[in-house]
Amino acid sequence: MLAVLQAKDACYVLVRTSTEGFDLYQRLVDAGVPARVAPAPHGMQACCGTSVLLDPEVVDAARPVIEAAPYPIERIVRVAGAINPARDTYC
Repeated sequence: MLAVLQAKDACYVLVRTSTEGFDLYQRLVDAGVPARVAPAPHGMQACCGTSVLLDPEVVDAARPVIEAAPYPIERIVRVAGAINPARDTYC
């Protein structure tokens, strides 16, 4: 029997510049919060097209780091079904 894989939600932290995106990513990682740099989701307005991707379960832990950043954060957007668990699975 094949297991049905369900797409997962993701949260995108939208920033104004890619420099801010990489800086925020490093601040989060240094604080022990798992994060990835990712393109802004389709249809979301971000000046530079860069975002920081978070699992929705870690947003509360990430919020103090995000609020302490020395630049404004555009917004945090939760996208339903953004992560395809079968991505890069070929067999």
